[in-house]
Amino acid sequence: MFKNNNAQTLALNIRNNFEKSKYPTKPSYVYQNIITLFKIDESLAMEFINNMYKFGYWKDYLYLLCATKKCNEKRLAMIIYDLLAKQLLRDYKNSSNKNYRISLLAKWIPREKGSYNKKLNFIHTIKPFLLPDIEDMKSYKRQYRIMVASLNKKLDTTEIKLSAKQLDKINFDNVHSTCLKKNMNTFKNNEDSKIALSNFLFKKFVSYDYNRFFKNILNTNLNDLEKLAYTNAFYLNRNDFCKKIYNISKVSLKSADLFLDINKKKYDTKLSEILSLVILVSSYGGKVIINSNIPFVLNQDEKNIFELRDKLCGSFIYSKNIDSDKVIKLSKKKKLIVISDRWNDSTKNYINWDFDIPTKKNFTSRREINNKILNKIVVEPKCYSEYWYTIPTIIYGVMTYLL
Repeated sequence: MFKNNNAQTLALNIRNNFEKSKYPTKPSYVYQNIITLFKIDESLAMEFINNMYKFGYWKDYLYLLCATKKCNEKRLAMIIYDLLAKQLLRDYKNSSNKNYRISLLAKWIPREKGSYNKKLNFIHTIKPFLLPDIEDMKSYKRQYRIMVASLNKKLDTTEIKLSAKQLDKINFDNVHSTCLKKNMNTFKNNEDSKIALSNFLFKKFVSYDYNRFFKNILNTNLNDLEKLAYTNAFYLNRNDFCKKIYNISKVSLKSADLFLDINKKKYDTKLSEILSLVILVSSYGGKVIINSNIPFVLNQDEKNIFELRDKLCGSFIYSKNIDSDKVIKLSKKKKLIVISDRWNDSTKNYINWDFDIPTKKNFTSRREINNKILNKIVVEPKCYSEYWYTIPTIIYGVMTYLL
């Protein structure tokens, strides 16, 4: 029982390592753990190994083979060679079948002059499992090349088209993220691939949900083409983003100015959420006012989302007081959204607003507030922490004034 529990725990850890990794290369201990699992519980290990490509990449089998060679685990190595040979033969046999989906094994499998063939002597070692009836080594290698090249042609691999300078034929939906990152400059600087790449990036960014979209804006490694696609995606999704916020908080970001009174901790931990409000309010012509000893306007009609990002990231200033008169004079819209981390019962009097603060005890509804104080500034303190799952614990008060 103890042995079985150890195996189950190890198998779960291996699975988690694969699911967390975004790249083919994983720490060497992950593959060593697979070998350890194979020794403890062979059937459980094989259950994972047979499906390893689903959790990671076909290249993981090459990394695992390197690990077996390092610790001299020959039996597992032979099992892996047999598994890869059967898959390659299956793909090659069914490559003309339109209903058959070819695996990506041929993309990752070692070439004759490749580094993994040299490390593992791969092509020679897999021969008894792949093409045992071909005795002549030259004939075998020729047939191996034919199989791999034929399958890659069917796979429409990016590497082949790069080598053949057929960039206009690349389908970016099929390009792996690692390959895209590696060849980004080639793709974006080539007129044949630039338009297709722009369309691909636009579709990719449009598909992002609210949280992912604004977190990714903080990525300072985006190139000009990615920034343009990101900007276009933003303006397509802008209304949906605002509707999402309104549905959660009943706060409309349209026709509103924004006042930021944020401490350093909140600024550091909630930057993407704050940035989302800055960008959305600015895109509708609203002003973003930053609290300092002398409050100032951050955006000055600036609507470029990446310039706004850079300004916000470089503009942290915090004041112990709020100059409410100055804030009101800077604000031009009918609504001012106040984001403050000191809005609670113990500090609201300290925030020296020069007007009455109505509470829920005084008025029964928002409409009643507006009717009773028609020409005064109205502060309606609220905390949306229970409902605000997109921007948690950020909005502490919404100050509305009617002109």
